[in-house]
Amino acid sequence: MNWREFPFLTIFLVFGLGILAAEHGSGWIPPSGWVLPLLAGAAGLAAWAGFQKLAYRHAFLFLVWCWAAFFLLGVWRRQSVEEGPPPGHFERLQLEQFYGKVLVEEAKPGKKTWRVFARVLTAGPAPGTQYEASGSVLLYLKPEGHALPSGGDILAVAGRLGRIPENANPEAFNYAAYLRRQGIHYQAFIPDSGWMALPEERVRGWKAVLYSGREFCLKRLRNALPDLQRYAIGAALILGNRERLDLEVLNAFSKTGAMHILSVSGLHVGMVAWCLSWILGKAPLPGRWGLAVRAGTQLAGIWGYAILCGAGASVVRAAVMFSWLLMGKTINRPGNIWNTLSGSAFMLLLYDPQWLFNIGFQLSYLAVAGSFCWNPPSIGCCTSRPRRPIIFGR
Repeated sequence: MNWREFPFLTIFLVFGLGILAAEHGSGWIPPSGWVLPLLAGAAGLAAWAGFQKLAYRHAFLFLVWCWAAFFLLGVWRRQSVEEGPPPGHFERLQLEQFYGKVLVEEAKPGKKTWRVFARVLTAGPAPGTQYEASGSVLLYLKPEGHALPSGGDILAVAGRLGRIPENANPEAFNYAAYLRRQGIHYQAFIPDSGWMALPEERVRGWKAVLYSGREFCLKRLRNALPDLQRYAIGAALILGNRERLDLEVLNAFSKTGAMHILSVSGLHVGMVAWCLSWILGKAPLPGRWGLAVRAGTQLAGIWGYAILCGAGASVVRAAVMFSWLLMGKTINRPGNIWNTLSGSAFMLLLYDPQWLFNIGFQLSYLAVAGSFCWNPPSIGCCTSRPRRPIIFGR
């Protein structure tokens, strides 16, 4: 393997090592106050040497210096992630009683309680003292006399607030650490009389477009599938919305090892890209402008679908990878699976370095990489020989 043909693979590996080094707190890692100046100096010196003859005379040293810059970038990006609760009045609420308004992001039904992941809008120790707040919280709601909330609903809640406790068993799954990586540090237990939906209040901005678009699609799907169980499965398969699935269906998918089918990922994004490619292939769009219009329309469709599905980690990963493939075809560059994989992983970790420790992130990239390494018909994709893209070609 010629490593010069896979620049993003080496960048991703060095960047990931920087994130791991900052995560485990090695003694030789500089303090957070020194990392940014060192990163700026390393990047500036690498850029200066790149325009000089030194980069050609001492190519290996220049390469090592660039690796050091990306390593420090990974360290700085990991250190810049907030370890504790988000800033604002929400982090100073240490009282048992909690009053506030929350924006529902995801609701998971249960037998006795509903688990609702929500973003805090206002919070305070009493109903008359409400402050603007930021951060996420896990709510345990009692369902008696209420309808299951959906994404985009605003709730008024009152209950007991506290930190999510650590798991006392070191061998068991640490659910508290898993939630902290998603920015959730608090949980609240809300009785059946301690919460109510506020239908007159709606979220604004781009999230309003997201939730209204998703609600529009769910209503159309509900009209097409009158049966409630079929509608719930269809919503999960098409939009990744699993809020209406009952426990029996979830257990059936879980026991048969088919839970991944209910997650929107590369298969769904690939179908959207293929449909858009087929439709645009019928349109008379010649020349470079026509190619640019096709690419722009496909990119808008892919990312629109990803946002419509809630912009989860799996669908965002697929959207980034397909965007790389599409842009490579637009500028008439041969695709390379290793650059595509590592480049998309680098961009995602640059946005959120915590995804490196997400099991879904790890398994999805390992599965794709493994399929191209050990599947004989696709060995040609691992080489540098140009191959015609399958999905985006006419």
